Amino acid sequence: MNPLPKTRSDKSLRFLLTLFVACLLVPQSPAQNSPPKPPSKREAREIEKALKQRLEREQAYASHQREMYVEGSVVGRHVSQVLQEWGRPTSVVEDGDGGKIYAYDNPISRQRGEFTPGYEVRDQFGNVLEQKASRDTRTTSNFVLYKDLYVNADGVIVRFDTGTRGLKGTASAGRRPLAKVKQETFALPGKSRAELAARVREFAQKKGYVLQPAARDRIVYRDFTQFGTAQECGADLWGKIRVTADIADGQVAVQIESELFSTLFGAKLIINGNDDVASENDVPFSNLQFRIPESVRKAFPEAPNDEKGRILNPLVLEKVTQFHERYLQELRAALL
Repeated sequence: MNPLPKTRSDKSLRFLLTLFVACLLVPQSPAQNSPPKPPSKREAREIEKALKQRLEREQAYASHQREMYVEGSVVGRHVSQVLQEWGRPTSVVEDGDGGKIYAYDNPISRQRGEFTPGYEVRDQFGNVLEQKASRDTRTTSNFVLYKDLYVNADGVIVRFDTGTRGLKGTASAGRRPLAKVKQETFALPGKSRAELAARVREFAQKKGYVLQPAARDRIVYRDFTQFGTAQECGADLWGKIRVTADIADGQVAVQIESELFSTLFGAKLIINGNDDVASENDVPFSNLQFRIPESVRKAFPEAPNDEKGRILNPLVLEKVTQFHERYLQELRAALL
């Protein structure tokens, strides 16, 4: 959870600045044989500033993700162990499927704003010379910070969630939903629901994917892997994929969801049983930025588009498309 030491960051930044400037100025066309023009002092300063800004943001992101990773690592443990550490929960409810949800709620009340009294100045005849009305900007927010443990019938924690309840417009804190990127229905006439479910489950296990709890007639599995390198894309690219297969007689409806990450700093990403992603030694990383403002463009060589949607890195766009499509194609091949 500790940020990288300053000396390490400075050394990394100087190295990356030199390397990145060199890569940035490599001729785009193979036929262009003239040596790249070195950056001016002003350009070098702009690049260094943008890289420092990225480094600082991604250090903070990596630190936050580490906290999420540590909390989410309760998944896979028996709930009795966690109860000994966390104490008595606020409530325990049945989940309707043989399991339970243990809720830890922490009510919070916060007041913002202030009261500024008004005043009035009069002369000896009672005439108002100056006045100002009072102003009250105080507001109170009441909400709950929660931690929920989802426990199966065997007492094993299968999911952990944390966030806020009662704040308008907020979702689970720090856990952004995966993006829906692909969906397709495979028609498999003559195949029973049980046969198709067995084939999907067998396929996922053979590939080494992580099977996750799901409702009846649904199979969910997750993969996490690197799908692009800095040498070819400008930064290392990693992806978390969740495949949901809804199974019926004669058909399988498949949905692909993903969350993509990038690192310019060589981070090796890891994932826990709760699907929380962190980096070894908290090396900076963040979500892959698909659109990047011109002001920091030079610090994001892997960004596929600029802020107006113009293509900057077509190879990354191709890599992302292939990465998503792969999970549909391989399941389709396993079923047809």
